[in-house]
Amino acid sequence: IEFEIGYHYIYLANVFMFVCFFVSLQPIVSVFALIGYFLMYWVQKYCVFNRYRRPIPGTDFVNNAVYRLIFLGPVIFSLGSMTWSNLSPNGIPPEALLPNLVALGISILLFLLPINTIIMGSCFSDNY
Repeated sequence: IEFEIGYHYIYLANVFMFVCFFVSLQPIVSVFALIGYFLMYWVQKYCVFNRYRRPIPGTDFVNNAVYRLIFLGPVIFSLGSMTWSNLSPNGIPPEALLPNLVALGISILLFLLPINTIIMGSCFSDNY
């Protein structure tokens, strides 16, 4: 059996997006996800060492795609938070709308302009 990294990463990305969306509704989901990640790690480690052939070296395309999905997490969290507060009996409470919109704006900014770009542009510039 051949180890396909993209096939295994899709489960990690799926659980991450699920947790980001539902954690504002039920925070215990994050604990279950951490336990699931721990179990998946050990099962995949066992399979790589005992069942699969040596992985073929590939490109960093899958790693970069999952890296971008991590930056999509705060956007999904903000959308989930707005969704669950909207399902309350009278809609979004006025005091919950502004913080959710600010969080959504900041998360979209971080998705479009990753934190590495911000840090490298401000802290390590050549202008001393």
